[in-house]
Amino acid sequence: HTTVALRESKNKFRDLSEKSFVGVYLIQDDLFKYVNPKLAEIFGYTTEELIDKRGPRDVVWPLDWPLVNENIRRRLVGEIDSIQYEFRGITNNRELRYIEVYGSRTSYRGRPAVIGTLLDITKRRRAEELLKDAEQKYRSIFENAVEGIFQSAPKGNLIAANPAFAKMLGYDTPEECLSLITDIGYQLYSQPSVREEFIQQVEDSGLLKGFECELCKKNGDTIWVSMNARRVHDADKKVLYYEGTLEDITEKKKVEQELNRLHQFN
Repeated sequence: HTTVALRESKNKFRDLSEKSFVGVYLIQDDLFKYVNPKLAEIFGYTTEELIDKRGPRDVVWPLDWPLVNENIRRRLVGEIDSIQYEFRGITNNRELRYIEVYGSRTSYRGRPAVIGTLLDITKRRRAEELLKDAEQKYRSIFENAVEGIFQSAPKGNLIAANPAFAKMLGYDTPEECLSLITDIGYQLYSQPSVREEFIQQVEDSGLLKGFECELCKKNGDTIWVSMNARRVHDADKKVLYYEGTLEDITEKKKVEQELNRLHQFN
């Protein structure tokens, strides 16, 4: 009965492993004693090209081999029972792969071995890198933009402001803006009702362009700005915040006022 049960268990494992979307391996004596088709596919080999012919060193990026080798050793000698970590792999045609591996200590034919699963996370890692690059580019634009950039909550406090925004309104740093401006309607707008008008227009159209208004600087002086803004909401259409840009048009307004005076005299 024990032999039958063992045979059934092995058959179930092999059936699951052969159809798995995850790489499965067994390592002993620096060789793959078993790999499933998915693991072979990840590294660009057939199972026959790996089993008893190649070992983990053949599929690990040379710079990451010391890490992988040490983790295999620690499991083989019993320092740890299992481990999960990431390393860079190398395929048969020399392409780089990012790999997440989970492995544990086992016994194979009466001697210590390492068994585990392996996942190709290359697409995920590259997506993360692209996202990180995009965030860094956005951060660079945000920090160095000539226009003021802001995010404000519906309740009236600033969530984010870039250096140009702070400078435009007479604050030393964006952090000072965020800490001191807690009610945009009364602290920034020369007339609180203009904040309500801003919100109404953004809510009506979702996007606001060229909204001109007068804002108060930290020292009490006023400036005219032209604002572009949009609302950002969650899946339930609840507004999370408003974000946009503003440009100082005070000089433009002065010229317009002078032109109007000239027209009055003509």
